[in-house]
Amino acid sequence: MLPEAATRVLGYFTLVNHRIIDEELPESVARELKVHNLRGGAPAVLIAQLGVDLNYRAHGLGTFLLKRALLESFQVAERVGGVAVLVDAIDQRRVKWYERNADFRALREGGTRLMLPMKTLAKAIG
Repeated sequence: MLPEAATRVLGYFTLVNHRIIDEELPESVARELKVHNLRGGAPAVLIAQLGVDLNYRAHGLGTFLLKRALLESFQVAERVGGVAVLVDAIDQRRVKWYERNADFRALREGGTRLMLPMKTLAKAIG
């Protein structure tokens, strides 16, 4: 029998293939990503879930998981394409966390859907 610590989930993330359609992008972002007038949308990776056990918050696990999710997003985009990583923050406090930890920015002012262009991520990864 395994000890409880060996079976407890401390954190997780989920990545999902996504497509960005023109209607969801401000004009300036569409120009930056070069995704104007795409009928089928532009490929992206959505971090659909990212969570940490309440007992392990403030220990850096969330930041570690975010960095791992971004690395995997980049690897996926290299293989199948992708212009950005998206995330839907659950509130403005989380928006600030994503902006601080990974250079995400809101698609719309005050919004909670955030984007990190893949070319920005590529530069950060080196």
